[in-house]
Amino acid sequence: MPSAKLVETKCFFHGDPYCEYHLQWARSGLRNWLQRIFAPWKLFRATIEELEQDKKILREKYEEVRSLNTSLSEKITQLLSLQETSTAILSTLKLEILLDLILNRLLQVAHLDRAGIFLLDNQREKLKFIHAVGVDQESIIKLKDYSIPLNKKDNIIARSAREAHPVIIEDVAKMNLNPNNPILKTFNPKAFILVPLKVKEQTVGILVGDNLAGEKSLNKIDKDFLASFANHIAMALENSCLYSKIQRSEQRHRAIVEHSQEGIWLIDEGGTIRFANPLLAKRLGYVRLTGHNLYGLVEEADKKAVLALMREAMNGRSAKGELRLRGSDGATFSVIVSVVPMQAGEVAAEYLLMVTDFTELKQMESRLLQSQKLETIGTMAGGIAHDFNNILTSILGFTQLLKADLADDSSQLRHAEIIEQSSLRAAELVKQLLTFSRGIRPEDAGRISLNEIVTETVQLAERSLPKAIDIALELAGDALPVIGNQTQLQQALLNLLLNARDAMPLGGTISITTRRAEAAELRRRGVAGDVRPGVYAVLGVRDTGSGIPLEHQAKIYDPFFTTKAPGKGTGLGLAMVYGIMRNAHGHIMLDSMPEHGTFFELFFPLTDAAEAEPVHHDAVSGMDGGETVLVVDDEELIRDLAEEMLRAHGYRILKAADGIEALHIMKAFGATIDALLLDLAMPRLDGLQTFEKLRQEGMAPKVLFMSGFTSQVESVVALKEAGHRFLGKPFTETDLLHKLRAVLDQSR
Repeated sequence: MPSAKLVETKCFFHGDPYCEYHLQWARSGLRNWLQRIFAPWKLFRATIEELEQDKKILREKYEEVRSLNTSLSEKITQLLSLQETSTAILSTLKLEILLDLILNRLLQVAHLDRAGIFLLDNQREKLKFIHAVGVDQESIIKLKDYSIPLNKKDNIIARSAREAHPVIIEDVAKMNLNPNNPILKTFNPKAFILVPLKVKEQTVGILVGDNLAGEKSLNKIDKDFLASFANHIAMALENSCLYSKIQRSEQRHRAIVEHSQEGIWLIDEGGTIRFANPLLAKRLGYVRLTGHNLYGLVEEADKKAVLALMREAMNGRSAKGELRLRGSDGATFSVIVSVVPMQAGEVAAEYLLMVTDFTELKQMESRLLQSQKLETIGTMAGGIAHDFNNILTSILGFTQLLKADLADDSSQLRHAEIIEQSSLRAAELVKQLLTFSRGIRPEDAGRISLNEIVTETVQLAERSLPKAIDIALELAGDALPVIGNQTQLQQALLNLLLNARDAMPLGGTISITTRRAEAAELRRRGVAGDVRPGVYAVLGVRDTGSGIPLEHQAKIYDPFFTTKAPGKGTGLGLAMVYGIMRNAHGHIMLDSMPEHGTFFELFFPLTDAAEAEPVHHDAVSGMDGGETVLVVDDEELIRDLAEEMLRAHGYRILKAADGIEALHIMKAFGATIDALLLDLAMPRLDGLQTFEKLRQEGMAPKVLFMSGFTSQVESVVALKEAGHRFLGKPFTETDLLHKLRAVLDQSR
């Protein structure tokens, strides 16, 4: 038999569109001889048999080539499928889309009709159904939450995952499988194959595939190809999982950066901001900070400081410092900046800035220091005023007693009158000092209408304001009753109006408003110190003047601080306002910017009185009397002074040095004592405590309270409204006699 030769004339792998093979063999010598001469029939028959044999060989070779070509075509299809799968893996990282692409491609090349994926959970305890193709949506919904315990011994899918080996079931009917298994009940497979999905030699899931009605043999499936495909699926799952983790991490870190209460910036060497979270952009008045230059945002006075910080960072060291940034509207913000170089090789390509805005904290600190400073001044003034009032009471009182003993033409009477007038002037000075203290004179306090104070003061001030200045009033609908001194509140508003006038030499507008506010507003705006709960009456005074420079705002309440020319201002106006507000347990807020005007807001605790009434004293019928009065004061000179003044007008006097002694005397002589002249500020037991003790023990004497200073304004006002009277120190003989007579004459 002649030998044959297979020749490849075209090759797919060398760029041809297909593979082509030619079968060649040498013609036999017998055939050549027959072609030259006619042979006998026997020889011709042999030739025909030989030709038939050649034909058979040719057919066998053709089938062999066709089989090889089919196998090669399948291999090419499989390789293309794997290539397309790899491309799909790179094209999307969304798990559901990815699995849909891969599994549908698998059905096209692997003699399968349906395919699905089970994945191990993070604890590697359960196989959970994830996705399937070739099945209806209803079946997928049924298996949405289906999972298989990995340690379930009678489950073939779990076993394949545990053992990490493929499993082929040619005929489900011949296998002893659980007929109630949800997979079998839902899909009713005739035959199926299980292939583990592995990542780094670790099983992460199972690929399940089957043929419908057993029409195709699973044995025809190329197991090696399916294993390779399963590896691609596992790789896709791994990539998708890593992508999801990275995406979640990126979202988490972005959320942290976006919602951080600190500014987070990335800048280049030139100071240009390449990234900035939105926090400080809004505060600085910009839509976004990206593209702005750090050096352009820093106040001119802090340029050297920011350059020093950046030099440290450029030398590879972290740096931290305090700077002031300028907003789009010119407002200044105090920030703490931490700079960290971001290395890219040996050189820092970018710099990370952590920017902490502590403007409000800085303002609160400034207000607290201001409050503490003025608190110290007030405490000193209050202490001095209290002592001075006691001293002046003695000087003024005994001077008046001395005058009564002098003849009208006596030269000494003139001297006594000078002492009396000087004492009264000193008493007025002490009253002003009390404005800076922590309390007010009780006889000066009462419930007054803030709106009435504003209306009266504006009518008074309009006469002294230039015609170029307009006043705009916007008052609350109710009276806004507050506790305070009418004269002091008028003085506070008048001082603010005069300051506004001086800030607008060319004219402008002064807007005056009143409103209600909750205590929460004060806390929100960073008020330092004690904020009483409840509702406040707010008086606002806004001008359109030159504004107050930032460097002056921390000093404006200091006594004697002024920026006016010599002789134009004393520097006591705003200090007086501050003291008045403290007396009223209120607060003062300032909002001012150069060339943008000034806005003061005074917050007064709102009282619950239905209607504010002016303080007044009932008329008295006379000054003399024969009643018994117990004088209670810790100052001996004042006890003696009161005794002399009252004895001269017929009163009988008992004296006590403090509240405890007064209680003993009342128990002993209570029935004969007609009234008490009771000092409020005493050691051991003060006047209010003494009065309360007497009431608890069933004694309710008539009382004339006296004081030069107290921090218990609300209690004093409450007693006044209950019908009690007060005598302020220093007092004159006339004051004492009139007010005592009024107390004695009032019905119990």
